[in-house]
Amino acid sequence: MELIINNSQYCSFIYWFEHHPTNLNNSKKIYVKIDTLFNQISSDIQTYNIDQSPTGTEECDTNNVERSSPPMTIYNSSIKQNFAKYLNQESLDFLLFQIMHDIIVEISHDQEAFNEFICECRDTFRDNATTLADIESLKYSYDASKAINLYTQPSFLFRIISRAYRSENIECVYRCRKYIADLHRDLEKHYKLQGDSIRPTVVHRGKKLSLAIIQQLIDHQGSLTSMNGFLSTTVDYQVAVAFSSGGTINNGFGNVIYEMHTDENISRPFASIKDISHFKDEEEVLFSAGSIWKIESVKHDNNIWRVVLHSCNKNNLKLKELKNSLIHGSSLLSIGDILRKQGDLAKAERFYKRMLEDSSLSEEKKGFLYHSLGLLYLERDQIDDAVKYLQMALTLIDNQSVENNNISLSFYLYTANDRLSPIKILYNIGLMYQNNRDYDTAAQWYNKALNQSEIIISNLEKASIYYNLGRLFVCNGSYEEAFKHYKKAVGFADGHPENETFKKALLTIDKYLKEQQQRNINATI
Repeated sequence: MELIINNSQYCSFIYWFEHHPTNLNNSKKIYVKIDTLFNQISSDIQTYNIDQSPTGTEECDTNNVERSSPPMTIYNSSIKQNFAKYLNQESLDFLLFQIMHDIIVEISHDQEAFNEFICECRDTFRDNATTLADIESLKYSYDASKAINLYTQPSFLFRIISRAYRSENIECVYRCRKYIADLHRDLEKHYKLQGDSIRPTVVHRGKKLSLAIIQQLIDHQGSLTSMNGFLSTTVDYQVAVAFSSGGTINNGFGNVIYEMHTDENISRPFASIKDISHFKDEEEVLFSAGSIWKIESVKHDNNIWRVVLHSCNKNNLKLKELKNSLIHGSSLLSIGDILRKQGDLAKAERFYKRMLEDSSLSEEKKGFLYHSLGLLYLERDQIDDAVKYLQMALTLIDNQSVENNNISLSFYLYTANDRLSPIKILYNIGLMYQNNRDYDTAAQWYNKALNQSEIIISNLEKASIYYNLGRLFVCNGSYEEAFKHYKKAVGFADGHPENETFKKALLTIDKYLKEQQQRNINATI
């Protein structure tokens, strides 16, 4: 066993642990304390992660046009159920990250966004005087129509964009949103101009990858993979070979050639940029961020790992469904909602509060932000802060509501496909107190929602409020009052799918009251 482990190319560290060492002259280091061993393992993992990361092996050379590899996500696409519920967290995070990219490229960005990008560049390269001079030059000469050419130049631009996407940090990508949007739109323009007859159907990409990542690719043949960042490829196979085999040879790494097949169903724009690239002899083809590929095969041949990928749009419907679930659609406010969906409440809070600093923000948008902050604090069980922000939202949201057949029982707390209104905010505050077992306060907020005479309230909204009031009376043991409120809920929800839930609650209480009445009769006999 020792011989097998020592000779394994996939084994980076070996540890020996013995409570009572039997051979004190052994040349191997033997750990006798479990804490010492764990500390060493933790240290080695950090070292290993640095060595295996793209930043550890692909530092950008200003004399080399090669783009750093964006982070690779691999996931199983065979799951047929509701994707938001059954996809693993890594896959869901990837889909949300793609939505964020879509939002960034769909909305317009002002001078303030460009200034923020310049500040991010300055901070990133603050220790490089030459690069700082280039940043100041770009500030005054920037031309959005030349975004692709700027990206291919041996400068700081492709480095900072690759760094932002490699970090998989929404805040980092957000700070670069202006240039990312311009680069995507420039690429989309050339994608439309070139047409199917000009765009290549097979491209190549040469890389050095760690054996651990290569093993991942082997293990996931037939699965989907994607790179979050912009993807640089070439139609010239020999150029890919040069990038794969060039540079220093490191133990634990292999030369990899991706053979990438595209078709008309590809989900992201791509184009040949050889005529506008700074390096025209590389026959470069650039893909926008988030293209999805199926791993067809991984084979080792003549000291090169050959990975065959086919473009895939299988997740387009999933992306559309997730995107439609965002109440604010393609807006920066939705990025905060994405962070909250990912469970990153600290970043979501910073993002919401950062948006509140925008002096041009409308009162209605402030109301949405206050409401989102209120729900965020609710998730943290910070009830006082939640009530504070929900009440602030209440004063800013337009006094309007619409009939919506798709509203769910719990409205905005659990779904986000209906319009936010004062009724829903009042309802959410009541629901919040109800979930916190403060039934009297919850009832006050529900009744306040029902008594908003100046606001149009739909029948289904009324039904949902009466239903939750009925639940409160059940919790308090007031079954006759619960029956009355459930009956009102059934009446107002006539014709709605939700009414099945209301009817079931009503029948349960009706059965209880009849059985209780019979028990009382029997007790008197």
